Amino acid sequence: MKSKVTAVDIEAALADRYRRTGSGFLPQIEVDDPHGLLRLDGVGLEWSYKRMWLSGFEIKISRSDFLRDAKYALYRNYVDDMTLVCPARMIDRDELPDGIGLLWYDPEAKPGRPRLRYRRKPEPSHGDTRQVEQQILRRLTRLDAPAGRYGHYESARQYVEEKTALKGIGEALGSKMARRITELERLQEPSHRQAMEERAAAYDRLVSILNGHGFDQITRSSRGTQLDHGLACLDKALSANAPVETIDRETRYAINTLKYLRELVGLDRDQNGRETA
Repeated sequence: MKSKVTAVDIEAALADRYRRTGSGFLPQIEVDDPHGLLRLDGVGLEWSYKRMWLSGFEIKISRSDFLRDAKYALYRNYVDDMTLVCPARMIDRDELPDGIGLLWYDPEAKPGRPRLRYRRKPEPSHGDTRQVEQQILRRLTRLDAPAGRYGHYESARQYVEEKTALKGIGEALGSKMARRITELERLQEPSHRQAMEERAAAYDRLVSILNGHGFDQITRSSRGTQLDHGLACLDKALSANAPVETIDRETRYAINTLKYLRELVGLDRDQNGRETA
């Protein structure tokens, strides 16, 4: 049975890909956006026409995560191009917005064939890369962080990945060691990952229940302002409660009115004018 692909596997494959090309790869880059803080899963560095080309990457390992979160479209504003990475055949290129690249990860790729394969190349986004560049410089200099157990790095994983990407020691350490350290550190927080997966599954069940009862303003593909509008409609529907006594009073009034109308037009009398049973 095939093992489940994890974000760790894809991140390690991306880092290995850029190490083999002689360039750098940095995980978890944050930028400030008018919509809030955005976190790119990774940024690849390449030299292009005497300047550094920054390629952003967003990792998706489940359909539910892909359908409910489309913030990656905003990341194009801060990198030179943007690509979504997922397990092979999980997402089709036609499902992505224009300009976003799609990279499939196949852990069962035959020997000699790459595990990462483009289904659609990204288009240049001409984004403002200054925030990403500043983060890269801060990580290099470490002027904003005190020295700790791993020098100015926060963890062994960050030491291996960033030193490998920016100082070129990947050949000495090797991708297997980098992957192992990454896996060990990620395993320190299984409860957090499990909680996120349970919330995603609960969201899918909730949407199914709402749709099953005719409320279709919220779907699995809802996002952004569409989701906000759907939630507002749901809140209004749940808040529209009428008192039982009001419903009973209005019902009795309708029944009495119907009786009066029937008597008025003679529906309750036979041809001889006698009341029917």
